[in-house]
Amino acid sequence: IRRWAFSSGPALWPGNEIAWTKLAANDAYPPIRQGAFDVLARTEISSEELSKFLFDRCTGIRRPCQALCVERFGLVPVAIYREALAGGNSKKTEIAVRGLAETGSCEDGRRLLELLNHHSARVRSAAVHSLGVLNVEQIEEKLLERISSDSGSVAREATSVLLQRKLVSPGAISVAA
Repeated sequence: IRRWAFSSGPALWPGNEIAWTKLAANDAYPPIRQGAFDVLARTEISSEELSKFLFDRCTGIRRPCQALCVERFGLVPVAIYREALAGGNSKKTEIAVRGLAETGSCEDGRRLLELLNHHSARVRSAAVHSLGVLNVEQIEEKLLERISSDSGSVAREATSVLLQRKLVSPGAISVAA
C-alpha cells in the first residue's frame, strides 16, 4: 500500500514531487527508497542530498549511488566511508564498513581489524565480512577468536569468510566453535 501511495502521490498532488520523493527517501521499505533514489538521481540533486544514499542499508541503492557520486560530482565514496569511520558516528558505522567493503582496498584492513572489538555485533559482523571481501591477509587467528567467543551472527560470518577463502580447515573451525 505504501509503495502504491508513494508512486501515486505526485499525480494526486502535483507540484510537490520533490518533497514527496524526499519523504520516500526516508521510508523503511527498500523498494520505496530505490524509487526515490531513481527519481532524485534524474534531477539536479545536490551532492549532500545524494551522498545520504551512500549510507543506505540496501546494497542495491548504495552501489548506483557510489557510481553517481563519482560521475556527477567527482566524490570519492571510499573517502566518505573512511571519514565516517574516523568520525565514530555509531549510526553510520555499520553501513560505512559495508561501503568500505564495496569501495575500499586491503589497506583498509587495519581500520577494520580495530572494529572487531566494537560494542555492536552488527558492526563486528560487517567488519568480518569486509575483511573477507577485501582479501585482508593474516586474519585467520582473529576470525577463529570471533568463532569461539563472539555472538552467533559474528561467528557465522567469520566461519563463512574462513571457508570461502580457504584460510583454515573445517576441522580448525570446529575446534574453535
